[in-house]
Amino acid sequence: MINFPIEPYKLSSWANSKGFAQCYLYLGPSMNPTFQSGDLLYTRPVPQKLFRGDVIVFADTKMNGFIVHRIVRASFDSLITKGDHNHLCDPPLKLDQVVGKVELVENKAGRKQVINGSWGLRMAQIRYFASQLDPLLRQIFRVPYQLLRKSGVVSVIWRPSIVIIHLQSEGQTLVKYIYKHRTVAVWNSALQQFDCLKPFDLIITSPEGSKEYVLVV
Repeated sequence: MINFPIEPYKLSSWANSKGFAQCYLYLGPSMNPTFQSGDLLYTRPVPQKLFRGDVIVFADTKMNGFIVHRIVRASFDSLITKGDHNHLCDPPLKLDQVVGKVELVENKAGRKQVINGSWGLRMAQIRYFASQLDPLLRQIFRVPYQLLRKSGVVSVIWRPSIVIIHLQSEGQTLVKYIYKHRTVAVWNSALQQFDCLKPFDLIITSPEGSKEYVLVV
């Protein structure tokens, strides 16, 4: 279990006009994928009632900072919290340690409401289960996927329109494979390195003798 303190951030005039009490810069992996490092979290003052599944910011005396986690159990005088990406729960939390409830997250994609309550907890549990299952599924399907690549069958069935751009510079050639304005593969002649996103590695052949790296989308 890895917890990183979040840092208070300057509250903008926009957030202040909407009644938010504080803004925090999120760091660390404990709430992934609900939050990503660099996200701004906006909180409102602690409501009279907190519910199972609410995302809260609380003071952590051991770390001398603030932590953002989700309530998984509640009693009359204490709360049990856990990061959405953590396996273990935190020690019991006193109610007076809670400094705010997270209601909005802002990042490069824009602003969106944080899903609190029982539905938010259920979604977090599903995402956590999927993250634990993902490595197992990759292991199971790795060999069949490699056989599928070698067969060349997919390139016969799936023929997306891929634009190939050659960029020349001093002593090297950079080849980009672009699909719908997105770079899906890159060949660097100087490094003899070929990077390709899945599932495009099923249809794009790496240059002979290259060091191939297949990246998960």
